Amino acid sequence: MQDDRQVKGKSKARTIHKCIAPSIVISAVLASNAGLLADVFPQLDLLVHFQVQYAWVLAACLLYLLIQGRFGWAILATAALSLPMMRIAPWYFPSPTLSYLETHEEQTELELLSCNVKYTNKNYQDLIKLIKETDADVVVVQEATHAWELALDQLSNMYPHRIAHPASGPRGMIMLSKLPFLQSKVEVHPITRHCTLAGWIRFDNQDILLIASHPFRPGLRHGPTLIASELEMAASFANKDTQNVIFIGDLNTTMWSSTYTRFVQKHRLSNLRKGFGICASWSRVIPWVSAIPIDHCLIGDNFHGVSFDLLPVAGSDHDAINALVRLRQ
Repeated sequence: MQDDRQVKGKSKARTIHKCIAPSIVISAVLASNAGLLADVFPQLDLLVHFQVQYAWVLAACLLYLLIQGRFGWAILATAALSLPMMRIAPWYFPSPTLSYLETHEEQTELELLSCNVKYTNKNYQDLIKLIKETDADVVVVQEATHAWELALDQLSNMYPHRIAHPASGPRGMIMLSKLPFLQSKVEVHPITRHCTLAGWIRFDNQDILLIASHPFRPGLRHGPTLIASELEMAASFANKDTQNVIFIGDLNTTMWSSTYTRFVQKHRLSNLRKGFGICASWSRVIPWVSAIPIDHCLIGDNFHGVSFDLLPVAGSDHDAINALVRLRQ
């Protein structure tokens, strides 16, 4: 009797063991494609941001199934892996504008630096050092508190022009510029109380609109609906003309979200990281594994993207984005 129980127990354990990898494969497939139903159930949009993580999990399952000689499931895992890979790979394909830029090196470039500093962060001098070393034309500091505003006063000679809306918690923002603002506006979302900054500058003989936004993070209650609302509020500064717009900041969404896709298509914006890779900017707990790309620089049709890089920010869970753009001639 005892032997029978042991045999049944071992058989059950083997069955469970055999089911683990296939269950993970099926779960990853469902999660990575959940966004297809986000219009019906908005909360499902929260699952689409982790395409890189799904790819890692499915690749590990595929390797395990091949080692186990379970080739039927390995074929299914390969098909499943192809889905997130088709969403990831295009971001590594060079932009067609890069070859154009190589023959127009004399054009003026505008450099931008956007940092979500994390409002509890007190590494003021480290960020000031980073800003000085980068020497960007425009700097956006997100989650800027009154303490951050005071610390950044040290840069007033380097950046004599600013738009400031500091606030307690994660809702504040400051935009610093070497170039004077022809006009500036601050808009606070009525529900989230997160602000959007807009500044018009004269660059390369054209009027440019810089929009800095940091929508409230998505959650189970609202899904991406508040983000969509805040993005549209920010886009309203452009008055439907986004050709000379640079839209930058921690947008709390990734390129695989239907909310993001609809927004960039509606306003004819392109993501500067195109051709430079995923460039996952948050969270930095385990780079290349845990991070997702939620910090963006979106540009209008009149711009060429030159470069897009990530830079570490001491004390923050975000990397800064360092972007370089040129106007089409």
